[in-house]
Amino acid sequence: MTNRCGLFIDREAVQKGEVQACAYCEKYPASLPPKYKYCGKTCGAKDTWRSVWRDEAPPLTLITPDKYQYVALAERFQDRWDDPVLAPPQIAAMYQIKVSKKYVDRFKEAVNAAELLGGSRTRATFYGGKCICDLGVPQFGSDQLCSWASCSICIVIRKCFDVLEFKLPHHTGDFGKSIYTNLNPARANRFTVRKSSHPIRAMILCSVIQLEELVQGDRRKHSAFIDDTGRVFCANKDVILPRQLILYKDPEAKAILQ
Repeated sequence: MTNRCGLFIDREAVQKGEVQACAYCEKYPASLPPKYKYCGKTCGAKDTWRSVWRDEAPPLTLITPDKYQYVALAERFQDRWDDPVLAPPQIAAMYQIKVSKKYVDRFKEAVNAAELLGGSRTRATFYGGKCICDLGVPQFGSDQLCSWASCSICIVIRKCFDVLEFKLPHHTGDFGKSIYTNLNPARANRFTVRKSSHPIRAMILCSVIQLEELVQGDRRKHSAFIDDTGRVFCANKDVILPRQLILYKDPEAKAILQ
């Protein structure tokens, strides 16, 4: 196996999203993905030791259809789906995201800060983005996250919005620099991207903090903003947290699914 960590051209390829990054250092290309996800033996050994030392569980845990949580989430997804053309799609699988403690603590601190200002509530919202890997495709290992720099879904699960694809700190839209999600999963679906051969799309159900209407304070810092169409804008990454990964059949891929 060749260790290519010293080659500048390989590092540049990772930054451009042209090759899959090493699962440990995330700076250099994986040698033989998906069989070997590290740039070399050194990173492979470090990651193995890190996993043993921290006793890390897989970042995704399957939620089976017999669980109340699955039923409740499926109902929320389908009830909120509002599109004049596309019917609510069939759910293929759901996973609980094991969020790193530092992101959970950060969100709790934001909730406490909002309560001190006068009160808030937590809203469920949907994040749709690029998923260019094989996540959710059974024959390739449904729950395996990739380390591609351009795969938004896997990056959000790993980094919990500290960065987005290509290490962008935010997206820029109608309300400026922000993390953009939607109360309506049909609208979030418009931003999902998969390989043309994959009839399964991926979306993340998140929690956001929304200050009560009459509360005074810096709303960009302490609250998500939700417009009349259900678009959600989080200028501060502290007020949003991923919860579950929802995999569903592409509502526009009828020919593939039949």
